[in-house]
Amino acid sequence: MGRTRSGARWRGGSDVNSDEAFAGAEAYEQAGDLEQAERLYDLAARLDKVDPVIPFNLGNVLDELGREREAEIAYRQAIARDPKFSDAWFNLGDIQEKVGRVDEALSSYERAFAVEPTYADELHNAALLLMRMRRFSEALKLLDRLVATSQPPAGEARRLAHLCRLELQQSARR
Repeated sequence: MGRTRSGARWRGGSDVNSDEAFAGAEAYEQAGDLEQAERLYDLAARLDKVDPVIPFNLGNVLDELGREREAEIAYRQAIARDPKFSDAWFNLGDIQEKVGRVDEALSSYERAFAVEPTYADELHNAALLLMRMRRFSEALKLLDRLVATSQPPAGEARRLAHLCRLELQQSARR
């Protein structure tokens, strides 16, 4: 995804474009300086109003800083820029799940795997959430889809699917 070449003033008085701000933000993030990364991702997002990766990365930093509400806004901004950005849908669902908005989280996970049907993490997280909600038949459908993908959590998915079947059998006996 290309970034526009919009400019802004850098600390030293020179112009900086969105690519430079983004690159600086990534460097600070990798170095563990999340506050500086946040500042530069925010600058990059203001300079480039199209690229969905910038607010997505900002959301990751804000989530890491424990600022879920702001992270959610950043993920929603990434989705507004690219509604087919499955990672943004997934991370939005993760945030919603963390703060206890499970129905919204399921909806976000569903949107994520509607965009990318074989995205194993989304299927896995949604199935686990459904299991915690004791909605075993729905979880089983997702787990069976996950097993069919043969992607890494498929082994665990088989085990979880077995647990769902046991729960459904016990429910039927009651």
